[in-house]
Amino acid sequence: MHHFRGAKLEIELFQGFDASEEEFSNLLKQVMEKNADGLIFSAYPFDCYKFIHLMQKANYRPKAIAFAIAPALPDFYKHVGEFANGVFGPSQWEADKRILFPGTIEFIEDFIRISGKTPSYHAGGAYGSCQILEKAIIQTNSFEHKAISDAIHTFDTVTVTGRFKVDHTGKQIGHNPIIIQWQNAKKEIVYPARMQTSPALINFSKE
Repeated sequence: MHHFRGAKLEIELFQGFDASEEEFSNLLKQVMEKNADGLIFSAYPFDCYKFIHLMQKANYRPKAIAFAIAPALPDFYKHVGEFANGVFGPSQWEADKRILFPGTIEFIEDFIRISGKTPSYHAGGAYGSCQILEKAIIQTNSFEHKAISDAIHTFDTVTVTGRFKVDHTGKQIGHNPIIIQWQNAKKEIVYPARMQTSPALINFSKE
C-alpha cells in the first residue's frame, strides 16, 4: 500500500474476496460504483478469467487495468479476446532476445530448436533453477542437501531469468519481475525501459 501512497495515487477500494460467483458480482458492483481510473486484480488465472468475463458482460473497463499471473500466460488472449489489449501484468521473464541476461539468447534459441516452441517463463525458471543447483554442486563439490542449501543461501548471482538472491528463510529477494502489456493481440514488455519492446498504452476504456 505504501507504494501507491508514495506515487500519490488515491486508493478508492482495497477489498479481499473469495471465489464465489455471487461475491465476484458484488465486488464488480463495488468497483464500478467507485468509477476509478485504474484497477489491479490479484488472483489465480481461473478467477481472473471469471472476473474479466463479468466485466465484459457489464461492458465495464477502467482506463488502466492489471491482473496478476494470467496476462503473462501465452493463452491469455485466447481466453478473453480483444479485452486483452491494454491489460498490464507482471511477468517473471519473457522469451525476448532483448533481455540480455547471461545465456538468455542461447537458451531461447536452443529451446526453440529442440522443442519447436518458444519457452514460457515456466521453462526459463526451470532452466534457471538448474543453473543455481549446478553452481551449488560445483561450489560445494557435494550432493549433500544441507551443503547445497547453505551454498544457495549465500548466492547473489544471475541466471537466464535474472538476478537470484534469497534471504535466510529462502524467500526470493533478488529477482524483479518485468511488466508486460497486451497490445494488438501480442505481449509487449513495457518496463523496465532497457528491456522495453513497446511503450505503455493507456485508456482502453469504452467511453
